[in-house]
Formats: sequence, structure tokens, C-alpha cells
Amino acid sequence: MIIKNNITFISNEQYIPMRIQDGVVISNSNGIVIINNNFSSCGITIEGGSIKHWNTHVIESNMVNGKPMRYYRNTSNIRVPNDTSQLILANCTYFKIKNLNITNINTGIQLGFSSDNTIDNNNIRSREIGILLFKSSNNYLARSIIWNSKHAIQLLSSHSNTIKRTNITNATYSITLSSSSYNHIVNCRVSQSNHTGLLLEGSNGNMIIDSEIIENNEGLRLYKSHINEINGNTLLNNQINGIYLDDSSSNKIINNTESGSEEGIYLSGGSNNNIILNNTIPVSYT
Repeated sequence: MIIKNNITFISNEQYIPMRIQDGVVISNSNGIVIINNNFSSCGITIEGGSIKHWNTHVIESNMVNGKPMRYYRNTSNIRVPNDTSQLILANCTYFKIKNLNITNINTGIQLGFSSDNTIDNNNIRSREIGILLFKSSNNYLARSIIWNSKHAIQLLSSHSNTIKRTNITNATYSITLSSSSYNHIVNCRVSQSNHTGLLLEGSNGNMIIDSEIIENNEGLRLYKSHINEINGNTLLNNQINGIYLDDSSSNKIINNTESGSEEGIYLSGGSNNNIILNNTIPVSYT
């Protein structure tokens, strides 16, 4: 079910998806009421560019796969209970999201307009998105294991977040930054991505440091992303490229080790004024 109108009431329903996107999707709507529903292998997804699309709903007493899903809005300083099956934060701060085991769902953890939260030591297996940050900044993501997701971690217009010591396996895109700047990705392990291990699109001033990017179709891609630093990473046996820059300039690629890819570092489409220093990687140009 996709909701695109305001003031909708959904209660006492059971949702079993016929396709991976199913469940309830709240798209650019406000004032939705969702109470006392049971979801099986799906859940609730919020989409919308305004804060009112996130923090004006009433979402209560819903279950996903037999465990409670939780939606918080305009709230601070809460530790999320460990039995949470799906989590949505809307305009929330200083939450502790720890030791959750989220499986067999469309989107595991969603943060919209939320800052200064800690997401630590979680296990997530989701079909669509493991952890989503939308217009959310200064959050700390660490020590989580995410697998079998289309997007394991996705940042949209989210700045100054830290992703650290996270292990991602068998995603389509392991970590994606879109229009997201000044984030730090440190000591992560990204492997067996079907498309790209780390993807930056229109994202500037980010740092990717001391991470392992292994056995992905493509290791690391920057598209129209500038002034980023890629430092001290190990890239092994990525099928196509270790690092690919497309229309991306003034980046620093230093102290990285790569082997086993068709191309080590590939610069294309007007990627100018980049610094490539002290790497053990072959370089190709178009």
C-alpha cells in the first residue's frame, strides 16, 4: 500500500507482501494514522522531503514478524528496546539504538531529520535498506553487521555522520552517500556487493579511511563528488574497478593498496586536479 494523501487511518490489518516493496509506504504525506496492524516480512516506509512528512503521524501498536515496530517523533534521550523489529525516528535526538536483531523486512532503521543518535552493535538483514539516514546529521553508526540488502547503508542529504567498524556483506550497494558531505567511513569491511561497495554521488568533503573493500563487482565509485579523501584502504579482488572517479575533482587518493581488479584507479569524465599519492595500484585514464 502506498499512501500519497493526508489524514489516512489504517487499523487492524494484516500485511503479507506479494513483492519486495509491499507493506505501507507513506509518500509525501502528513497526518497518517497506523495502529494495531500485523506485518509479515515487510513493514512501514516513510518518504518525503519535508519534516511534516515524517513527524506528524500516529504509528502505534504495530507488529512486524511478531515483534513490535517502533516509531518515535519529536523525542530525545531514549534507549530503544532490544525487541524492536523495525525502527523509525522522525526529528529525534540522542537516541541509543543498540543490540537490535532486525531480519526479513523491507527497511530496518530509518532516521529522518534526526541528529546525534548512536546506532551500535546491530544485526540487520533487509531486502531494501538496512539503515537509512535522510536529512540527518552527526549520527554515529558502529559495529553493526548488515547483509542481503539492496542498500545496506544509505545517506541522503545527511552530513557529518560517522560510520565505523561496520561489516557489510552481499548487498547491491553497501554504502551509498547521495548529496551527503563531511561524513567519515572508518575501519569498515565491505564485501561481495553485486554492484558497488561504496558509492558517492554529489557528495563532497567525505573521508574513507582504513577500510577493507573486497570482492565487490566495483569497489569504490565517486560521481560528481569533490574534495573527498580516500586514505589507507585495502581493495582486493573487486571485479571491475578498485576506485572509479567520474566527473569528480580535487580528491585525495593516498596510501591505498589494491590488487585483483581489471582497473586499479580509473579517472573519467573530467576528473581533474586529483591527488594520487603513495598507492600500490595501477592507474588508467580515458
